[in-house]
Amino acid sequence: MRKIIFLIIITLTATIGCHAQMLEKGDSTHVKFRSFQGVKAFFEAGYLWNIGDSESNNAVIPEDGYKPCKLSMSASAGCQFNNFIFVGMGVATDVYNSMGTTYVTAPIFIEGRLNILNARRITPFTDVRIGYSVGDMHGLYWAYQLGVRYALPKKRAVFLSCGCDFQINQDYRVLKANHVNCNLGFKFGFEL
Repeated sequence: MRKIIFLIIITLTATIGCHAQMLEKGDSTHVKFRSFQGVKAFFEAGYLWNIGDSESNNAVIPEDGYKPCKLSMSASAGCQFNNFIFVGMGVATDVYNSMGTTYVTAPIFIEGRLNILNARRITPFTDVRIGYSVGDMHGLYWAYQLGVRYALPKKRAVFLSCGCDFQINQDYRVLKANHVNCNLGFKFGFEL
Protein backbone atom coordinates (compact mmCIF):
# COMPACT_ATOMS: atom_id res chain seq x y z
CA MET A 1 0.00 0.00 0.00
CA ARG A 2 2.87 2.35 0.85
CA LYS A 3 4.49 1.66 -2.52
CA ILE A 4 1.29 2.61 -4.40
CA ILE A 5 0.87 5.90 -2.49
CA PHE A 6 4.56 6.69 -3.02
CA LEU A 7 4.23 6.03 -6.81
CA ILE A 8 1.10 8.24 -7.06
CA ILE A 9 2.89 11.13 -5.29
CA ILE A 10 5.93 10.84 -7.58
CA THR A 11 3.74 10.68 -10.70
CA LEU A 12 1.70 13.74 -9.70
CA THR A 13 4.82 15.74 -8.80
CA ALA A 14 6.48 14.92 -12.11
CA THR A 15 3.32 15.77 -14.07
CA ILE A 16 2.89 19.15 -12.35
CA GLY A 17 6.55 19.99 -12.95
CA CYS A 18 6.36 19.08 -16.66
CA HIS A 19 3.14 21.07 -17.11
CA ALA A 20 4.70 24.14 -15.44
CA GLN A 21 7.72 23.93 -17.78
CA MET A 22 5.45 23.71 -20.84
CA LEU A 23 3.54 26.83 -19.74
CA GLU A 24 6.79 28.74 -19.22
CA LYS A 25 7.96 27.89 -22.73
CA GLY A 26 4.59 28.92 -24.17
CA ASP A 27 3.89 25.64 -25.98
CA SER A 28 0.91 24.53 -23.93
CA THR A 29 -1.13 21.72 -25.39
CA HIS A 30 -4.29 23.41 -24.08
CA VAL A 31 -6.02 25.78 -26.48
CA LYS A 32 -7.10 28.95 -24.72
CA PHE A 33 -10.78 29.63 -25.29
CA ARG A 34 -11.89 33.21 -25.57
CA SER A 35 -14.22 34.26 -22.76
CA PHE A 36 -17.10 36.67 -23.33
CA GLN A 37 -17.28 37.60 -19.61
CA GLY A 38 -17.60 41.21 -18.48
CA VAL A 39 -19.71 44.24 -19.22
CA LYS A 40 -21.52 44.04 -22.58
CA ALA A 41 -23.62 46.42 -24.63
CA PHE A 42 -25.97 45.54 -27.49
CA PHE A 43 -27.25 47.92 -30.18
CA GLU A 44 -29.82 46.78 -32.72
CA ALA A 45 -32.27 48.02 -35.33
CA GLY A 46 -35.00 46.25 -37.25
CA TYR A 47 -38.38 46.33 -38.88
CA LEU A 48 -41.40 44.40 -37.63
CA TRP A 49 -44.74 43.73 -39.32
CA ASN A 50 -48.05 43.50 -37.49
CA ILE A 51 -49.37 39.94 -37.49
CA GLY A 52 -52.42 40.50 -35.31
CA ASP A 53 -56.01 39.96 -36.28
CA SER A 54 -58.54 42.27 -34.68
CA GLU A 55 -61.19 39.56 -34.59
CA SER A 56 -59.10 36.82 -32.95
CA ASN A 57 -56.64 38.50 -30.59
CA ASN A 58 -57.78 42.12 -30.28
CA ALA A 59 -54.72 43.56 -32.05
CA VAL A 60 -54.24 47.30 -32.12
CA ILE A 61 -55.87 48.18 -35.46
CA PRO A 62 -57.39 51.57 -36.26
CA GLU A 63 -60.93 51.94 -37.59
CA ASP A 64 -59.78 51.84 -41.24
CA GLY A 65 -58.28 48.36 -40.73
CA TYR A 66 -54.63 49.34 -41.38
CA LYS A 67 -52.28 47.20 -39.30
CA PRO A 68 -49.41 49.34 -37.93
CA CYS A 69 -45.87 48.11 -38.59
CA LYS A 70 -42.91 49.58 -36.82
CA LEU A 71 -39.25 50.49 -36.97
CA SER A 72 -37.47 49.45 -33.78
CA MET A 73 -34.09 50.56 -32.39
CA SER A 74 -32.73 49.50 -29.01
CA ALA A 75 -29.70 49.61 -26.74
CA SER A 76 -29.01 47.48 -23.69
CA ALA A 77 -26.12 46.99 -21.29
CA GLY A 78 -25.41 44.49 -18.57
CA CYS A 79 -23.18 41.69 -17.37
CA GLN A 80 -22.07 38.65 -19.34
CA PHE A 81 -21.60 36.07 -16.57
CA ASN A 82 -19.96 33.42 -18.75
CA ASN A 83 -19.93 32.42 -22.43
CA PHE A 84 -23.63 31.57 -22.23
CA ILE A 85 -25.60 33.94 -19.94
CA PHE A 86 -26.15 37.72 -20.23
CA VAL A 87 -28.49 39.76 -18.01
CA GLY A 88 -29.01 43.48 -18.42
CA MET A 89 -31.35 46.43 -18.87
CA GLY A 90 -32.17 48.54 -21.89
CA VAL A 91 -34.39 50.96 -23.70
CA ALA A 92 -35.88 50.87 -27.19
CA THR A 93 -37.57 53.31 -29.51
CA ASP A 94 -40.46 51.93 -31.56
CA VAL A 95 -41.89 54.12 -34.34
CA TYR A 96 -45.36 53.05 -35.55
CA ASN A 97 -47.05 54.44 -38.67
CA SER A 98 -50.82 54.32 -38.86
CA MET A 99 -53.23 56.29 -41.05
CA GLY A 100 -50.53 58.88 -41.85
CA THR A 101 -49.81 59.44 -38.15
CA THR A 102 -46.61 58.45 -36.39
CA TYR A 103 -46.69 57.01 -32.88
CA VAL A 104 -43.51 56.68 -30.82
CA THR A 105 -43.10 54.42 -27.81
CA ALA A 106 -40.08 53.80 -25.60
CA PRO A 107 -40.04 50.36 -23.96
CA ILE A 108 -37.80 50.13 -20.89
CA PHE A 109 -36.93 46.48 -20.25
CA ILE A 110 -34.93 43.82 -18.44
CA GLU A 111 -33.14 41.48 -20.86
CA GLY A 112 -31.88 37.92 -20.60
CA ARG A 113 -29.76 36.46 -23.40
CA LEU A 114 -28.52 32.89 -23.78
CA ASN A 115 -25.81 31.80 -26.22
CA ILE A 116 -26.81 28.24 -27.07
CA LEU A 117 -23.36 26.93 -28.11
CA ASN A 118 -19.88 27.66 -26.80
CA ALA A 119 -18.57 28.22 -30.33
CA ARG A 120 -15.65 30.38 -31.40
CA ARG A 121 -17.10 32.22 -34.41
CA ILE A 122 -20.76 31.47 -34.97
CA THR A 123 -23.28 30.66 -32.28
CA PRO A 124 -27.08 30.73 -32.11
CA PHE A 125 -28.70 32.68 -29.30
CA THR A 126 -32.07 33.43 -27.79
CA ASP A 127 -33.17 36.61 -26.07
CA VAL A 128 -36.15 37.60 -23.88
CA ARG A 129 -37.17 41.11 -22.83
CA ILE A 130 -39.84 42.13 -20.35
CA GLY A 131 -40.69 45.71 -19.49
CA TYR A 132 -43.04 48.67 -19.74
CA SER A 133 -43.51 51.14 -22.59
CA VAL A 134 -43.96 54.86 -22.23
CA GLY A 135 -44.84 57.41 -24.92
CA ASP A 136 -47.81 57.55 -27.27
CA MET A 137 -48.76 53.99 -26.31
CA HIS A 138 -47.98 52.78 -22.82
CA GLY A 139 -48.33 49.40 -21.22
CA LEU A 140 -46.67 46.02 -20.82
CA TYR A 141 -43.88 45.15 -23.30
CA TRP A 142 -42.62 41.61 -24.01
CA ALA A 143 -40.21 40.53 -26.77
CA TYR A 144 -38.54 37.30 -27.82
CA GLN A 145 -35.90 36.75 -30.49
CA LEU A 146 -33.86 33.89 -31.90
CA GLY A 147 -30.74 34.64 -33.89
CA VAL A 148 -27.16 33.95 -34.93
CA ARG A 149 -24.11 35.73 -33.52
CA TYR A 150 -20.87 36.12 -35.51
CA ALA A 151 -17.80 36.91 -33.37
CA LEU A 152 -15.38 39.70 -34.32
CA PRO A 153 -11.98 40.54 -32.80
CA LYS A 154 -11.75 42.21 -29.35
CA LYS A 155 -14.87 40.51 -27.93
CA ARG A 156 -17.18 42.25 -30.39
CA ALA A 157 -19.80 40.64 -32.57
CA VAL A 158 -22.58 41.25 -35.07
CA PHE A 159 -25.86 39.39 -35.04
CA LEU A 160 -29.01 38.82 -37.07
CA SER A 161 -32.24 37.74 -35.43
CA CYS A 162 -35.89 37.04 -36.05
CA GLY A 163 -38.20 38.08 -33.29
CA CYS A 164 -41.69 38.86 -32.15
CA ASP A 165 -42.91 41.34 -29.61
CA PHE A 166 -46.11 42.28 -27.87
CA GLN A 167 -47.08 45.78 -26.85
CA ILE A 168 -50.16 46.25 -24.72
CA ASN A 169 -51.78 49.60 -25.38
CA GLN A 170 -53.48 50.90 -22.24
CA ASP A 171 -54.50 54.28 -23.67
CA TYR A 172 -57.92 54.36 -25.39
CA ARG A 173 -57.05 57.58 -27.25
CA VAL A 174 -54.20 55.97 -29.24
CA LEU A 175 -55.22 53.81 -32.22
CA LYS A 176 -58.74 53.48 -30.77
CA ALA A 177 -57.87 50.29 -28.91
CA ASN A 178 -56.82 48.96 -25.53
CA HIS A 179 -55.39 45.59 -26.44
CA VAL A 180 -52.32 43.76 -27.71
CA ASN A 181 -50.24 44.80 -30.71
CA CYS A 182 -48.26 41.78 -31.97
CA ASN A 183 -45.32 42.20 -34.41
CA LEU A 184 -42.91 39.83 -36.15
CA GLY A 185 -39.74 40.84 -37.99
CA PHE A 186 -35.95 40.91 -38.34
CA LYS A 187 -33.24 42.80 -36.47
CA PHE A 188 -29.56 43.44 -37.10
CA GLY A 189 -27.27 44.29 -34.21
CA PHE A 190 -23.78 45.01 -32.91
CA GLU A 191 -22.26 43.80 -29.63
CA LEU A 192 -19.52 45.59 -27.71
